Amino acid sequence: MFQNHSDRTGQVMKLKQLSKEIESLRRKNSVLMRKNCEMKKDLTESKKNSLSLFRSNETVKMFIDPCSGAIIDSNQACFRFYGYSRDDFLKMHLSEISLFPEKQLRNDLFRAKKGWLHELKDKHRLANGEMRDVALKVSPVQYNRKSIIFVVVEDRSQLKRAEDLLSYQIEQQQLMPDYVRSEVVLRSKSCELGALLNNIQVQIWCLQDEGTYGQVNAAHAAFLGYERHQVEYQSLHVVFSRERARQNIAKNREIFAQKSRKSYEQWSENGQGQERLLRFIKTPLFDADGNVEFVVCSAEDITKQKLAEEALHKTNRLLKIKSNQDGLTGISNRRCFEEAFSREWRRCKRSALQIALVLVDIDHFKAFNDQYGHQAGDKCLKQVACALKQSVHRSADFVARYGGEEFAILLPETGLEGAVNVAEKARMNVASLQIPHKFGNPEEVVTVSVGAAVTLPGTGVGGSSGYSFLAAVDRALYRAKDKGRNRIECVGLDANSGLNVNRGSDPQIPCEQVPLAG
Repeated sequence: MFQNHSDRTGQVMKLKQLSKEIESLRRKNSVLMRKNCEMKKDLTESKKNSLSLFRSNETVKMFIDPCSGAIIDSNQACFRFYGYSRDDFLKMHLSEISLFPEKQLRNDLFRAKKGWLHELKDKHRLANGEMRDVALKVSPVQYNRKSIIFVVVEDRSQLKRAEDLLSYQIEQQQLMPDYVRSEVVLRSKSCELGALLNNIQVQIWCLQDEGTYGQVNAAHAAFLGYERHQVEYQSLHVVFSRERARQNIAKNREIFAQKSRKSYEQWSENGQGQERLLRFIKTPLFDADGNVEFVVCSAEDITKQKLAEEALHKTNRLLKIKSNQDGLTGISNRRCFEEAFSREWRRCKRSALQIALVLVDIDHFKAFNDQYGHQAGDKCLKQVACALKQSVHRSADFVARYGGEEFAILLPETGLEGAVNVAEKARMNVASLQIPHKFGNPEEVVTVSVGAAVTLPGTGVGGSSGYSFLAAVDRALYRAKDKGRNRIECVGLDANSGLNVNRGSDPQIPCEQVPLAG
């Protein structure tokens, strides 16, 4: 009778303990779900802002799949420019609007994806059959966790026609006798050339020499804050301040001296005192003797386009950082660690270099959470993460939250002694925090157990694959916990003997060799 009553009492106590553990797990799961929802909400909001910026801007932009050339997304300005409906345009491929051969397009998209190509010139066919000369500014970005190409389309048709017509007029003048040419210059330009130059938004002008204007269109004069007659055939010293005239003459002198076309971007002040980013193209034209007779110049205001590109790239960088960052501790998360581990494993394997990995687990963390609460537990995780970051100093060393109360420290090009030093420093740094933990921990402060391993990738002994190496580190961590916690177990995977080298937290304990299976 007494024994049965004792058994029932023990069962009741076990049920109560199990109920407490279930409730603790429910609370922990609730906190994790709330944080996960907050992170998803932040990422969704960032994506919405990025897409709003992408779609509302007046610059013609689109996203291209670099593998197939398919148009993934475009803004409203793109649909208006090409003359297609949204549904029709998003079913098309770049090869359907480009006059480039498909093989050349695939090659250019591949180079753009790798970041080797930033601009290319092309001819695009609009929905009404019209051909346009365009310049494509391309850059690789991450979109829905996929590497794609961000394309900004600039219509260069008017600029190209103006440059061609201006070059033709100058060539015609060069073929005339001197007295006829002088008469033509005095009469200024033809009505056709004047109408074309003055009705396009791109700034166009000629330089007679490094410091003197020739013909000028209305867009360039308006940008400078003058009427055309106040700029044409004037010295740059009359139009600009002394310092700006000196800078412009220095750039023009290079073109006249080098006799080559020059393209560059530069911030310039307009007539209202505003700084605008302009893309300059200056092309020299030669006389019969090969000397530079004129320089045809154009300038396009790309301020809005540049600011839109920078805003999009900034948003993309923030999204990438958030997706790789642990929301609680601020260090790298498991996903980011796996990418870094895979990358460093392949690199060390190619270069025949050792690699070390350290796993750190907070001792009795469940009891800490149960007794002090989840807010205290979150604060403890942040402090431990900070202490672990202070345990490494090389830029290649990598600290991440591996999961729950477990952290990982990746140490490329590191041998057994280096791994032992980092592991011991991590253990001591956490203990020095002196975070009270009087429930379940004999040390009465928060401590950690540490497992580490070192191998030469591809040797066939623990280093045959990254998975087997991770398993070896995990076994070392559990040995440290089984032997009393608040200690380290380091394993060196020796390719010659096939043995482990284990070391505890006490530096006076000599290394011992045991079989791998142990």
